[in-house]
Amino acid sequence: MRRGQLSVRGAELRALAGAAAVSAAVVAVAMATTDRADGQARHAQAVRPAVTAPPATASPPEPVEPTGSPEPSASPGLGEPVAESRKPQATGPAIEGNFPDPDVLRVGETYYAYATNARGRNVPVATAPSIDGPWRVQPGDALPELGRWARSGNTWAPEVVRRPDGVFVLYYTAESRTSGGQCIGVATSQSPTGPFQPVGDRPLVCSEEGDAIDAAFFRDRDGSAHLLYRKDIAGPRPTAIFIRPLGPRWLSFTGPATRILTWDDSDPVLVEAPALVRRGDKYVLLYSAGVFYSDRYRTRYAIAAERTGPYRRAPEPLMSSTSFGRKIVGPGGADIVADPAGDHIVFHGITDFLGGERVRRAMYVADLGWDGAHPVVRGSRRRYEAEAGTAAGGRVVSGKGASGGRAVRIRPGAPGGLEIRVPAPEAGVYTVRLTYRTVRGKTGEGRLVARPESGAAGMLGLRLDYRKSSRWRTVTVEVALARGWNTLTFTQQGAPIDIDHLEVS
Repeated sequence: MRRGQLSVRGAELRALAGAAAVSAAVVAVAMATTDRADGQARHAQAVRPAVTAPPATASPPEPVEPTGSPEPSASPGLGEPVAESRKPQATGPAIEGNFPDPDVLRVGETYYAYATNARGRNVPVATAPSIDGPWRVQPGDALPELGRWARSGNTWAPEVVRRPDGVFVLYYTAESRTSGGQCIGVATSQSPTGPFQPVGDRPLVCSEEGDAIDAAFFRDRDGSAHLLYRKDIAGPRPTAIFIRPLGPRWLSFTGPATRILTWDDSDPVLVEAPALVRRGDKYVLLYSAGVFYSDRYRTRYAIAAERTGPYRRAPEPLMSSTSFGRKIVGPGGADIVADPAGDHIVFHGITDFLGGERVRRAMYVADLGWDGAHPVVRGSRRRYEAEAGTAAGGRVVSGKGASGGRAVRIRPGAPGGLEIRVPAPEAGVYTVRLTYRTVRGKTGEGRLVARPESGAAGMLGLRLDYRKSSRWRTVTVEVALARGWNTLTFTQQGAPIDIDHLEVS
C-alpha cells in the first residue's frame, strides 16, 4: 500500500492559518477574475521542481500499522555525501532527487521511506522523525541482493510492512531472468532498514502477458492479509489491478487472485500503483493512471462496499497536474500514512523531463482529509458542483457550457443563498475558485461566508464582473478554513447570477 503537508503559501499565510484554527475568519489574500472560454512503461527516478511544461503527451518498537483502515482522526549516488532534505515548502518536495514510487512505514517515532532503484541501490531508504521531515537518505541498500530469479537494474515500487512477530516483509518488483518480464518477489529482515533477504527461488507473482508490478499490502479489520498488484492481461484492456489473500506469514498466497479494476476509457493508457484503505463500511482503492513519464499521469480512486468490488470510479482525479495548478506534475505512486497528527498521502511528482521515458521524480507529502469515503488532498483542487449544494436562495437551471450542463441561479437578496459543505484536511488558508456568469448585466455584490462546524464565521466580499455575457468567469479568493467541515455560503445583492461550481485547494 502506498502512503503525509503541502504548504501552499508562504510564512505569512501559515501565520494566518494558525489564527484561523481559533476564529475561522475569512481572509482575503488575493482576488482575481478571469474569463473561461466556451468551449509504461518503466519506472525512473527524480530533483527539485523547477518544473517546466513537458512535451504534450531491535526489536524496534511496534509501529503504527500503515495498512488497514486509517480513520479520520531521493537518493544520492554511492560514495556521495548523504544530504539532509528540506521540509516541504511552497509545494516543494519532501525528498529531492531520485525517489519515485515512495512507500512510508512508521516504526515507533521514526518514519522510513523506500523507493524504486536509483544509482546502484536496489531499494533506497530514507528516515525522518516526522512525516514532514527533515528526511535523510541513508547510505545503504535495503535490498542488496535480489532473489535468484531476478536480474538487477529494474527494481521498482517497494512495499514494506511489519508482521505481528516483529519481522519486516518487503515486496519488490524486479526483472525475471527467464521471461524478461517484471515479477513480484518477497524478502524479510529484522530491521526496517534491512538488509532484507530474499525468500524462495521463485517470484510470488508473474504475468504470462507481460509484467506484474506494484505490490501493495492490505490488512482488513478481520485480521486477514492481502496483496494487491497490477498485472498485464490479454485482451483490449491490457492492464488490471488484482487482490489476492496472503498466508499467515505473508510470504505466500492462500487463494486465487480477484481482478478488481481494469483500465477503461476514463483512464489515460493504463492503471497501476494500487493502495487500498477502509473508511467506515467502504473500501477505497487509490491507483495511478497513465504513463509515469507524462504530465497526464495522475492519481485516481474508486469505492466499493466489498473488498473484492465492484469498485466505482470517482469522476475526477484525486491528484493531477491540473489539480495542483502544475506546481506538481504527474502525481502518482501514492501511499497513505496514518499517525497521531492525522492522515497523510505520500506520492511522487515529475521534476525534470530528460527526454523519452526518462524523468526525475521527487517525493511529496500532503495532508489527507475525508469526505465520507472520498479522499481530499491538501493543495489538490477539488470541485463541488453548485447543484449538489443547498440552494435555499436560488434554483437549479440549465447552463450551456456549465460542467454537467446545470448551474444554480442565485436570486438577489434571497435568504440562504447557495451553501456547499467542504472538508479541510487541516486548518489553513485555502484557495476557492468560484465559476459564475451574469444574467442581466446589472451591477451587484457577491458575498462568501465560511463557517466551521463550531466557531465563528467570517464574511468576504467578492469582486465579480457584472457585464452580461454568455461566458463563464472565475473569481479566485483565499479563505481561512478550520480543520474538518466548513460550510461555504454565497449570497448575492443587486443582480442575479448563475453559479456553475466551486473548486477548493
